[in-house]
Amino acid sequence: MFLTLEPIPEERRRPEQELWAAFELERPRILGVLLDAVAKGLAELPHTKLDKLPRMADFALWATACETALWPSGTFWSAYCGNRDEAVDGVIDADPIAAAVGAVMTTRTEWTGTASDLLGALAELAGERVAKAKTWPDSPGSDDGRRVRGRFRRPDRRPRLRPSR
Repeated sequence: MFLTLEPIPEERRRPEQELWAAFELERPRILGVLLDAVAKGLAELPHTKLDKLPRMADFALWATACETALWPSGTFWSAYCGNRDEAVDGVIDADPIAAAVGAVMTTRTEWTGTASDLLGALAELAGERVAKAKTWPDSPGSDDGRRVRGRFRRPDRRPRLRPSR
């Protein structure tokens, strides 16, 4: 899970010693709230069902069972899915090939052509600077090119690209 925290405004910043002193004062209450959530989770877990199970199924079930001790029902699932989507978007944005594929596919639902055609279309869209970078595959037959093809062959990846034969 990724947590994005707001910056602390300058007027609310304090030395670490002061922060820990305030935490020590609140620690019993924090522990009490956490134990209440665990008690709620233990009571609710046998009855907790999700419409679909994510990759971390037990974690999602446990957090869902505990959530109403802390938040309204559905809060965890909404945050979990949003966080997962943001993480995927971040990975795609950080990968020049994936970002170029996303741009190519914004106006279509399918792409047909050879691996060379696709690499050429992606390079044209990405621009010369990106296409000449070390991270860009030299050709569809290079080790990098095979790894690119492997990305599109995974059944859980989108968009679907259909190579011509």
